[in-house]
Amino acid sequence: MGAVTRGLGAPGQPAGGDVLAAWERPGWTVAVARHDVLDPPVATLRAEFDAATPPTVSGVPLGRRRDDVELLLRLQGASLIQRDRDSSSYLGCPRGSAEAVSCIVAFRGGRAAAVTEVLPGDPDDRLALEGWRARTAATAREIGRPPAVRCPSGGPDRVEGDCTASWSSPRLQVVVGAHRSPGGQHRGGISLYVAYRYPPLGPEDED
Repeated sequence: MGAVTRGLGAPGQPAGGDVLAAWERPGWTVAVARHDVLDPPVATLRAEFDAATPPTVSGVPLGRRRDDVELLLRLQGASLIQRDRDSSSYLGCPRGSAEAVSCIVAFRGGRAAAVTEVLPGDPDDRLALEGWRARTAATAREIGRPPAVRCPSGGPDRVEGDCTASWSSPRLQVVVGAHRSPGGQHRGGISLYVAYRYPPLGPEDED
């Protein structure tokens, strides 16, 4: 880290987790991290050209190879629930939402294409949808523009689909959704989720 500090000066933002120091320069992001869970511990230096780098969300670097993503999540302390051909599910993303009940990373072509954090919903439909609207409003404030909103007239439906609020850009699509779980007459409970998708690896409008 001393060599990087001599070249770039003092770190420009507080470090956190495994990250010892980070620098933000016009168009570039540089970070030094130490991973003590490995034996022996290792240090990594990461330099990214921002305009060409896929985003990192909830601590998951989109666009990267599956083995590297899963190793990084393990280093962060993620607890794996299930791994299949196209996705890896965790109890939560260690650097994501603290209230998430699960974190699912989807892969296409061997690379991380999407991250979905599943959040608890209220058993009452009305309160669950109020929660969805509140999270949509908060996300809109963070992003700085209103979303495209789609919702069946009766709320989320197993046939008609989810209620979604979405924001799209060439590098990232964000979706705040309300999903109807299986149940009699398609009326199971509603859960909330926030999905982050990397458009170059999949259709922007895919649910």
